[in-house]
Amino acid sequence: MPSPAPEFLDVIRIAARAVIWREGCVLVQVKQAADGRIYLGLPGGRLEPGETLAEAARREAEEEVGANVQVGALIQVLETYRQRPEGIRHQVEHLFTCHVDDTYVPQMGKHPDSKQIAVRWADPVAEADLFDPPYGALLTDQIAEIYRGVVQDETA
Repeated sequence: MPSPAPEFLDVIRIAARAVIWREGCVLVQVKQAADGRIYLGLPGGRLEPGETLAEAARREAEEEVGANVQVGALIQVLETYRQRPEGIRHQVEHLFTCHVDDTYVPQMGKHPDSKQIAVRWADPVAEADLFDPPYGALLTDQIAEIYRGVVQDETA
């Protein structure tokens, strides 16, 4: 008997993320899952009504990591399917190169992500296995196409 098809949420979430480099490291949110697992993510989140993707990346960086960023080029588009209590969320993420002033020090923003416990610089090569989704490996692939397809699929 075939297993039932996974239950997808009706709305596809559109998100923007800030990729901020300094000396070979990228600025990350340190997050803690409900099971205690520590993982790394990029600052960013869903697009608000009336916002452009660049505006969302700028706003989310300010809210989550207290950074006033200049948004540069769109460098990658990727998709994730993540299991949530209410169903499977399909998210399309847009990663932008962003720049901060040289005086910026990693800090929690005024409205951090609910799982966020810290902010720091991370080496995407040495710490690739800590990124969720696997941004570390994606950010270091210099010959990749902009559209990366599905990089995380929790429906299997």
